[in-house]
Amino acid sequence: MKLFKKNRRQKKETKREEAVLVDFLGMEKGTSGVIEYTEKESSPESIEHYMLDRCETIIKTARVLDETKEEYYEVLDFINDINMMSNIDDDKIDELKKKAQRIENLKEKRDEMLLKDKEISDADYTQMREYENKIVDTINNLKSNENYQSTIKRDMGYLEGEKMAQMRMLDKLRREKKILKNLSILLFGICFVCCVLFAYLQVEKHFKMREPFLALIGAAAVMGLLIFLRLQRDIRVFKKTEVNLNYAISLLNKVKARYVSVTNAVDYTCEKFRVENSYELKYRWSKYQSVVKEKEKYAQINADIEFYQEDFEKNVLEANLKNADSWKLRPEVFIDDNELEALKYELNKRQRGLKAQMEQLSNVIRNTKQEVDVLIMRNENYSPQIRDILDKINTLCEQNI
Repeated sequence: MKLFKKNRRQKKETKREEAVLVDFLGMEKGTSGVIEYTEKESSPESIEHYMLDRCETIIKTARVLDETKEEYYEVLDFINDINMMSNIDDDKIDELKKKAQRIENLKEKRDEMLLKDKEISDADYTQMREYENKIVDTINNLKSNENYQSTIKRDMGYLEGEKMAQMRMLDKLRREKKILKNLSILLFGICFVCCVLFAYLQVEKHFKMREPFLALIGAAAVMGLLIFLRLQRDIRVFKKTEVNLNYAISLLNKVKARYVSVTNAVDYTCEKFRVENSYELKYRWSKYQSVVKEKEKYAQINADIEFYQEDFEKNVLEANLKNADSWKLRPEVFIDDNELEALKYELNKRQRGLKAQMEQLSNVIRNTKQEVDVLIMRNENYSPQIRDILDKINTLCEQNI
């Protein structure tokens, strides 16, 4: 399609140039198809300018023709190489195929590794590589600190419970002490009222109240003694509870200080490595090790590819192919005969297209040179610059046509 487009574009340019020749330079196409001179006059400067333009067209076209020729002969060498392969020993061809297949298998493995999802981000990988020699100790220290943090947290819970128990005991003892005081006052009041009542009955009513009085005094004394002993016990328990409470508070403060210290250490490590705990850091370390192994495997595959590629290239050179440097870069062609045939078909198609393009470019140079020759016949006096360009054009046309 590109070739057809070039042909159509070239025809348009040719028509445009013919119009310029007819309208501007006084030339027209003769019966033979070549631009011929007519009597229409133009200024020497205009003719010289037009000649420079046509010479530039010849130079550009010749340059494109050289490039096309170079590609044409390269394609031709490829076709000859493919034809030569049919004359190579079957053993050598089989060896080339085996080595090419091995290279392709290694390349497929390498491509699969490249397509794998990343197990670890680049930032995490860089950080793991930076602390590679210390990360195991860091994981162990973090895990130890987390275990110690959990132990201290349990101890804090126990001491906090002990503190609350002692505080409840103190509150209970305070309430009991208050009750016993009120009870002792009440007992004293009852005894006083009974004594007054007994004295009134004995004095005024002449009742014998000696035995009841003694019984009352005895009961009051026993109850007072019990209240006194209970108060003494509560006082001792209260003092002991206060000591226990103070000791629990002291221990709790020390444990809290340790907890804050170890928590700061854990938080610092977690923030530094952007993890939640030692298990996540250990998991990331395992992923880093997996990535390192994958990289080592990838490097080994590249080394194997390079080794087998060099071995393959030696066999290609031994086959005396003209384009050995190109064939050794395409081992996949030797694997499948159908692919080799398809390549040959494409090369033949490309050769025909390049040949047609070369013929077309040669015609452009030839026709343009004829135009310049007609102008030279018409005007012989030109500047030295034009003469120098014309000499170069003649040499160039002799080389390409």
